[in-house]
Amino acid sequence: GEEEEEEEERTEKMEVDEPEDAIEMPQVRVRERKKAQIEKEAKAPALKYTVLSLYEEKLLLRRLEACPHAVALSPEAKRLRRKLLVRQAKRERGLPFFDLDQAVSAAVSLVGGLYGAREGNRVRIPVGLETFQTTRQDFQILDRYQIPLPNIKGYQHETTRFMCRLTGSGDLFMNHSIISPYTSRVLKPYIRRDFYSKPLKLRLLAEIRGYPHRNDPTWKADLEASIDYCYVRPNFIPTINSMCHEFFWPGIDLSECLQYPDFSVVVLYKKVIIGFGFMVPDVKYNEAYISFLLVHPEWRRAGIATFMIYHLIQTCMGKDVTLHVSASNTAMLLYQKFGFKAEEYILDFYDKYYPLDSKECKHSFFLRLRR
Repeated sequence: GEEEEEEEERTEKMEVDEPEDAIEMPQVRVRERKKAQIEKEAKAPALKYTVLSLYEEKLLLRRLEACPHAVALSPEAKRLRRKLLVRQAKRERGLPFFDLDQAVSAAVSLVGGLYGAREGNRVRIPVGLETFQTTRQDFQILDRYQIPLPNIKGYQHETTRFMCRLTGSGDLFMNHSIISPYTSRVLKPYIRRDFYSKPLKLRLLAEIRGYPHRNDPTWKADLEASIDYCYVRPNFIPTINSMCHEFFWPGIDLSECLQYPDFSVVVLYKKVIIGFGFMVPDVKYNEAYISFLLVHPEWRRAGIATFMIYHLIQTCMGKDVTLHVSASNTAMLLYQKFGFKAEEYILDFYDKYYPLDSKECKHSFFLRLRR
């Protein structure tokens, strides 16, 4: 009995001697954890939402159509598919879409007591009133040359006049030098004048001119005009855009290349554009990018593309030169002759540029020429 009494006294002393802080410590820790969690949630960055592009809408609808069973089980997926189909139908019929930015801006103007003036079907917000707009970032270099096409059924790309296509775009100052706005260099009228190359089209034109005189042994053909390589000029842009629409895809506008004409080459025959090449010099710190290179099919296999690539490479000495080329393009062999090496094979690289019914190869190789 005495031992039990001693143990009870010891436990009572321990309970009396135990500090109150030890009892409150677990509660304090729980409060601190909750407070830290609340602060962490408050500091978490808000989600950023961007508007889907036309290509992303088509790609999303294509994925939904490929999974009919999953769509049937999800009401949200059904609703999203219906919305995408409605937008597609409106786009085909040229009907206007619901514009969230316009609706929010109009609502803000009404709340502030100001009514936006209407110009046609658009609401013009008064100057000084903030409008809410969404932005998105495109990381492909070719997107900087892409312009949005109107959502009108039957829209056709603006083409050059027949006289301009036949005789070329005249320039009264073609023989004058120009000053580059990018490097302030004085650019000569011609990079090269070639009197020796004989493409297939040039030989055909010579035969056509000589056919009426085939029975005249004294007739001599006139000297052939040269194939001229020069820098891009403003009057070349409409024809170049038309050729891009014909041989690449719609919506290309190369007006930006006028800001750095040093890194361009346009090939002419009697003022008719038969080829062109453009390079972006400021892709990265030590990298340039060949954006577009084209020779008309009737003027190929005469060394024109070879000289254009050589010229573009020489304009960026000391920098790596990169480009994308279609997986089915035979120009891959030409690039390899200059030392370009394939670094990556990209699936569906051109998918966002070509129309949905296009049969062109949409995969590409990413090539690099290391310096």
